[in-house]
Order: sequence, then structure tokens, then C-alpha cells
Amino acid sequence: MKKRIISGTITLALASTLVFSPPALLPAGAASFKDTKSHWAKQAVEESYALDLMKGYPGNVFKPEDPISRLEAIAIIIRGMGLESQALNMDYKNSGVTLPKGMTWGQGHLVLSTQKGLLHKDYVSQLMYNNPITRQEVAALVAVALQDKLKVKGDPAKLTFADADKITTTYRPYVADVSQNDIMQGQGSNEFGPNDIMKRGQMAALMVKTAVNGWFDYGSDRIIEGTLAGIDKTTGIATLNKSDGTQMPRLVGSDTVYYRGTSETTGDDFSAGEKVLAIVGSDAKIRYLEAVEGTSAGGSTGTSTETQLTGKIVMTGSSSLRIRDIGYSEQTYPLSTGVTVNTGTGAGTLTSLTNGQFVTVNLRNSEIYNIRVLSSEMAEGEITSIYSGYFTVETSSGISKSFTVQANDIKIIDGAGQLSFNSLKTGDWVKVASVGGEAREITRTDSSGSGNFTSREAEIRGVDSFYGFITLRDTNGNRKEYEVDIQADIEKGNDSVRLEDLDIGEEISFEVGSDGKIDEIIALGSEVSSATGKVTNLQTGSSPRIYVDSNRYEVDRNADITKDGDDIELEDIMIGAEVTVKMDEDDMVTKIIINDDEDVIVEGTVTEVDEGSDEITIEQDSGLEFTLSVKSSCTFRDTSSSSYNVEELDDIRNGWEVKLYLDSGKVKEIRVTDT
Repeated sequence: MKKRIISGTITLALASTLVFSPPALLPAGAASFKDTKSHWAKQAVEESYALDLMKGYPGNVFKPEDPISRLEAIAIIIRGMGLESQALNMDYKNSGVTLPKGMTWGQGHLVLSTQKGLLHKDYVSQLMYNNPITRQEVAALVAVALQDKLKVKGDPAKLTFADADKITTTYRPYVADVSQNDIMQGQGSNEFGPNDIMKRGQMAALMVKTAVNGWFDYGSDRIIEGTLAGIDKTTGIATLNKSDGTQMPRLVGSDTVYYRGTSETTGDDFSAGEKVLAIVGSDAKIRYLEAVEGTSAGGSTGTSTETQLTGKIVMTGSSSLRIRDIGYSEQTYPLSTGVTVNTGTGAGTLTSLTNGQFVTVNLRNSEIYNIRVLSSEMAEGEITSIYSGYFTVETSSGISKSFTVQANDIKIIDGAGQLSFNSLKTGDWVKVASVGGEAREITRTDSSGSGNFTSREAEIRGVDSFYGFITLRDTNGNRKEYEVDIQADIEKGNDSVRLEDLDIGEEISFEVGSDGKIDEIIALGSEVSSATGKVTNLQTGSSPRIYVDSNRYEVDRNADITKDGDDIELEDIMIGAEVTVKMDEDDMVTKIIINDDEDVIVEGTVTEVDEGSDEITIEQDSGLEFTLSVKSSCTFRDTSSSSYNVEELDDIRNGWEVKLYLDSGKVKEIRVTDT
């Protein structure tokens, strides 16, 4: 049997990850969804709806925190490629592609995805299409969809994410493509979160970014960027001037959504001369209108310099305002003659301003000429998740609130000092002042009194398997609720189980990932035995055995064998790999985990050398063959007693015994031990 250590197809990887979640359908919806009002992705959701990229659910909800299924993600990307009509009219029954059983929609999207190279048709039938899709899987689909438009070819060696080692080998080139072209970026703490489930709000933000920035062709005829000439309230027509001078009159309606930068506003807040971005629906009406951040109402005034800033009033005066920005820097700005004040409900005066209010001010030549008071909210609670652009807080009443954040600019108040946003971690107790869902002021305080866990061992006090939460109590009586990652490794004995298989009262050990979710649970007292070490021999066939550090173990024919969370076969294991084996009460191996087979030393007999492809094939004592890629910088040494001059791959002969030193799965050194 010959095994090739090369990247597999995307479809096979998508098909082999067994996680379970009800599918999220794509029924029609409406803008201004009820459940996105305080969600970090509210604006992106509005834009995606305006573009018809993603819709909502009955009841006027979007469910931004729900996972995206694989089929939904594929369908949305096909739509982004401008191929929706083609997918819907696809004669999938005569396409020659075998589809998964039980599909009720999306058949044409899957067939088209094979034709466009997103999926491999030979494996589509195995696709777990209703299961949630991970971030690295989305990265792969997007990278392939945009392969002809990428400005730079991603280099996996240049991935700088803190969790780059967790990105499955198959997906590393694709993650490099999308991250190094600024299509997808990391989450909190410089982590990409490759195995995190992609949520609907995240998918909306990604697809809007690709559409507005021109990566996907979809929506290019519906996105208008230019200058607002004016909005006629009588006729309901907004006129936009494009940069080439073309006038674009378009209707606005009662369902048009208005934004100024990242803050939702009304049509009355717009003035002629502002730079705007408009999204027009299929009915030619403006569904979404945004005043681009950094421009000001009133248009151009000759050579004057105009800017806009948002901050908190720390001192009012008759001739100036002192404003603190999110970086906690304060500056006093003079007020121009005739300065106007908008309180949010109508015109106001300077006397209506008070210290502590959040405002957006427009400045001309460093003088404030317009002040808009912003509506702010306060929330206090425990941070449950942190990402690069947003975070979530759970209040003492159990309400979860998400906030966007300018992570690079904001300063965190901690006692008398200030910290960077990266200093925050899950479990921190914070007070958040927000405007339109964006955190403008964050203060870290002492714990709520619920107690901090002192160890990673606890008793189960509650299990919510539907939503994926578990309540734990430690030895000091502290109680804490955790979200359990959908791909968490949960074990009882040596069996992999589901969250619902855990019982109240059980003692467990657990590990929490950087995103604050539990990613490993082991029921204490249920382990039998395990061993970790190097594979020194392997026997397959009817009586499988594995030798770890020369100790022999019988392998159950139904043993669970995994690498990087993916299922593999016993025949995929190389002698020399680092593994952990777990045994049942009969000392039979029921689980094998490959810890490392990419930075190890393997030995065998050369059976083939392909200099053109820079590959070498060896047969090991197990009788299995493995083909490995050889680095261009590979070094060669002859430690045998032969007189051969071994300087390059072409000098290696079949039948020779060799040691191969691997680096990230590729051969960096070949030592000939016997000729």
C-alpha cells in the first residue's frame, strides 16, 4: 500500500469532520432585525441583506450567533461569485455528480461548486452538508473562489497567528491566501481560530467585505460610491454624484437603513456634499446609505481642512469643549461661531451638553462647527469571548451582549492605570460604555463575587447540550458556566462521547481554549491506561498491533485514530511518529492520537525517487510505503561504508536504507545508512 503525504482535497476534509448541528435555512427576512440591535455585526448584517447575500428568518430575526452550515456557506459563496441563477437552473440530476442523500435544497450549488473547483466531485457524496463549517474551511472555499484575483500568493511559512500550528496542513495554503490578501484576518490574541465554527454574523461581515472591496463581482452594479447631491423629501429621491460626474437618482423608502460610519442614524442627518456609499436593491431603491467615516456634512469649503471625531465630553464651556477619545487622550477644541448642536431628537444648544456625554463633532480648521450627541448604554459583566474586532459580555442577569471595538486604539481603564485591549481575557469583569454597539470606554473591575476557579478539575452541576453549555463547581464552591466548543474532545474511559453523555455529579478535568470555550473534557475515574511515545513498529491486517517505544499493544479493529482532529487509518501511521495510545480494561488499544509525524525521523528502504517532483518513497518495516516531498534545501549524507558520492536526490538508489529527517512534513535531510 502506498500513502502519499500531500494535501488532500477540500471536500474530503469537509466530509470527514463529524460534528452535529441542525441546519440553518435561508428563508426571506427583513432589514433591521430584532436580534441584531446590540450585536457587533449589525451593520454588516444590514449590508448583506441589502445586497441579497444573506437573508433572515421568519419573525424578523437573523440569528447572528447561529452557526453556518457547510451547504449554506457554499451557497452564499456561489452567490457571491455571481452564479446564483446558474446554480438554481442547474440540471443536477444529469450532472454526473453523486450528491449526498437527503438533500432538500442546494443541489445545484454543490454541482456548480465542483465545476468551479471549490469541491472535488468524487467526494461530494460524503459531504456532511448540514454540519457547521469551520473558519479554516471557509478560508479554503473563499481562497479557491478568488484564486484568479488574489494580489499575492499566500505563503504558509509566513503565517504569524499564535495558533498557526492548529491550522490543518490541508488548509494552511488557503488560510495564507486569505489572510495575506486581507480578506480574512485573525480573531482575538492574534489567533485565526481555524477550528472555530463560522457564525452567521461573521459570514455576513466576510461577504460584505469581499463585495464592497471588489473581490467578488456580485453586487458591483448595486454598490454606488460618490457624493450626495441631496435628498428630496417630497419625491423621496436621493441623488448621488459618482466620481466621473454621472448623476444617479435613486428612491429611498421607509425601510432604507442609514449609517454614519459605524453608528446608525436617520436620513435627516445627511447633508449635501458628503461622501456616501449606497447599496441599491433589485427594485432600484436604496436599501442602505452610509456617510463614509472621516467626511463631514456641508461639503467642501475651499482649502479648509475638515475632520470628524467621536469621544466623550470631559469639560464643557461657552467657547470650547474638552473631549477624550477611546485612547484616553484629551484635547480642548474651540467652538466656531454659529456652532450647531443635534441632541439626537432635534436641535439643541450648548447648554444641553453635559460632561460624560458621548458626541461626534465636525471640525473645520480645528474648530468645532457641529456637535451630535450620541445615545450611549452601560453594561457590566464577565467577558465570555474576545476576538480582534469584538467581544462578548455576560451580565449578572445572564444576558449576553456583544460589542465591536477598535482594538488597536482603545485603552482599558484598570484602577489608576491603562492597558491595551489585548490585556483583557475571558473571565475578566468589566464595565462597558457603548455607542451603537461599539465599545467606547471599558473599565476592568474586580470579580462579581462568583469566585475564580483555582484548578481545572470540577464537578458537573448542569449540562445544556442543546446550546452547548456546562455549569461546573470547583472544590472551593465556586460555580461557573462555560460554553463547550462544538469540536471539544470529550472522553469517558477511552470512548469519545457527546456533551449530553455527561452526568450531573461527575468529576471532570477540563481545558479552556484561548476563546474562553472548553475544548477538552475528561471524566475523572473513567480512564483506564494510556501511553505516549514513538512508534517503533506497526502491524496491520487481521491482528493489528502497534509498538510504542518497543512496547507491544494490540489494536482494536474499530479503534479511533486521529490526526489534527481528523480521522485516519492505521495504515496512515508512519514508524517514527509520536503518538498517544489509550487502552480499555482488557489492554486493547481503542484510541490512537498522532501527536507529531511532521517533525520526526523516519526510516525505510527506498522504493522510488522522483527528482522531477522532488519526492522520495520508502517502504518501512510495517510493509507500508510513504511518499514524502523533499525540500529544495535538503542536505544529503552517506553514513554507510559505501564509496558513493551522494550530493542530490538523483544520487539516491532504490533498495538503499535511509533515515529521513522531516521538517513540517517535508524532508530536510537524507542520511544513507546502508547501500
